[in-house]
Amino acid sequence: MNRMQAQRSFIHALIAAAFGVLSVAHAQSDSDKKGCLVAEFRTMALKTHDVGQRVERVEAWLRKHGSSCTKQQLDAIKNNRPAWLGAADSPEVMGIIDGMLEAKISSNPELMAQFYEAKGREPVTTAEVFSSTGYRPPPPPPPPAKVVAPPPPPPPVMVAPLLGMPEYAVPKQPPLFIPKQPLD
Repeated sequence: MNRMQAQRSFIHALIAAAFGVLSVAHAQSDSDKKGCLVAEFRTMALKTHDVGQRVERVEAWLRKHGSSCTKQQLDAIKNNRPAWLGAADSPEVMGIIDGMLEAKISSNPELMAQFYEAKGREPVTTAEVFSSTGYRPPPPPPPPAKVVAPPPPPPPVMVAPLLGMPEYAVPKQPPLFIPKQPLD
């Protein structure tokens, strides 16, 4: 091979390498442009079987794409976190997601107030328990269910007398025979 051919081969290899680097960079920039895709998060979490790797990938994905997620997307990730992450679900991952949700709703005081508050039963004040006439008793219990009387007993069965026996006589049984010596 002469020197000219070696230079051409080198230039061709250099151009091929440059196109390869450009295509990888283009593919990475396409994934960066996608932003927050919940389906991508779910697929990544479900396909990664090693728990340690899943934790690392989930945290990296949330840090990279979480800021571009809407509140609804973060709610979907938060609500499905146990099913998608399994053993990789941790307080750290929960804290990252909750922090991103807080950042999204920080300008809405009502949502911020509801974010960590329990939604239990409304509290009852003393004024509602005691009326102006004194103690207000609880409402009466519902009336008991109707009791149905049991059906009347069946009529007695009439036994026809057997031939030669009085009407209510018990027939005699033959005596029991117990041999004095064992039977062979």
